[in-house]
Amino acid sequence: MKETVQVVLINKDKQILGVSRKTDHKDFGLPGGKIDPEDKSPEEAIVREVKEETGLDIYNIRLVFAMHKMGLMGYTYLADYSGEINTEEPHVVKWVEYKEVLNGSFGRWNKLVLESLNDMGIKVRINPIPKTDWLFTVFINPHSGNNELQVSVCPRKFYEKNGHLPDRFSDKEYEEFGALEENGGISLAECEENVYEISKNGKYLETREEIDSAMIEAGFIKDEKFYNEFNS
Repeated sequence: MKETVQVVLINKDKQILGVSRKTDHKDFGLPGGKIDPEDKSPEEAIVREVKEETGLDIYNIRLVFAMHKMGLMGYTYLADYSGEINTEEPHVVKWVEYKEVLNGSFGRWNKLVLESLNDMGIKVRINPIPKTDWLFTVFINPHSGNNELQVSVCPRKFYEKNGHLPDRFSDKEYEEFGALEENGGISLAECEENVYEISKNGKYLETREEIDSAMIEAGFIKDEKFYNEFNS
């Protein structure tokens, strides 16, 4: 039976280390490879593979995901690391957002790994950080009739220029807005124009503290002037 090992390494910016295929430097996956007969365990194999592929030393190795399918047994680990990236192998090694490995040749496997990381409460950055600063405010919507807290968002440059919320976002702004949602693991369901209910892990957030925490973790900015101006 063929056995393989992979590892998730996360830097301070919540990016993961990606290694490209030797034949396609735009196709990224996790560091790893085959378990050799000389390897005494999958853990020994992943230490060797990472050193060969990246030059890094890894430690504090924890199993994240394992699956047997069609004669292949795969193990994916989470680990800490030390050292500097240094390799003579003909591939690219760099820190990437998780979407890079979702879009790669082993995207289906890496999606299962991401689900396991989420279950473990391990945060990684899925999309690049948007170039636009996004402000948010939490308020009681007088039109809802039930005194529930809701959220509005606005690109900082638009607010500073116009002093109010936009009627609609551009395609680029919608893409950035969606990237922040995905990075933060939140869902903003539009109730009316630019007014949202927020949920996380399938649960609607009901307190100002919960909403503030989730929005800030996703990358939205709590600018006090903007935040307070739209509160009733």
